[in-house]
Amino acid sequence: MLAAAPLAGRIPLACLAGILVVVAYNMSEWRIFASALKGHRYDATVLLVTFFITVVFDLVLAIEVGMVLAAFLFMKRMSDITELKPALTEGPEAEEGEVKVPPGVRLFDVNGPLFFGAAQKFQDVLTEINDREKVVIIRLRHVPMIDATGMHRIGHIVHQLERQHKRVFLTDVRPSVAQEIRQEPWFREQLLVADAQEALKQSQA
Repeated sequence: MLAAAPLAGRIPLACLAGILVVVAYNMSEWRIFASALKGHRYDATVLLVTFFITVVFDLVLAIEVGMVLAAFLFMKRMSDITELKPALTEGPEAEEGEVKVPPGVRLFDVNGPLFFGAAQKFQDVLTEINDREKVVIIRLRHVPMIDATGMHRIGHIVHQLERQHKRVFLTDVRPSVAQEIRQEPWFREQLLVADAQEALKQSQA
């Protein structure tokens, strides 16, 4: 190949232009581009903005802006799937083996990562609880991670409920999440309980 390198100068430019057109066409992946535009509008927006910046400015800036937009999009989607709702303990939709909650006790399930994009939903706990409910159990079995804002929100909820003379339990906490909770200034060991059944036993003690 090296020996034949000088011969490259003898290749007609029109021939090289044709080769470059074919290579550029294959690299453009226009079918993937068109398919992405037919997807979710958020993804299409990120694609168009990145493409526009690449053409008008440069690739480096486009990559930086695209990464930032993609990060915000990810946080938006994660906050959308995070929910906090009263647990279904009775009826056909209740899970098999679900704990039976007696009067005066409120059981909540938190599903999804609890970070600053979804932490505000945690405030809904206060509006769902009435004065007759003296025990609040917050089940975190479907929470894979909690960031600093989520930790602050949990601490605020615990503080507000205890000011109303209610007992609060955090149950079914994953080991990694429990380790982070234990480092918080508001944490007390009696807040963490293995499961909802154990929390009910302690609340009746």
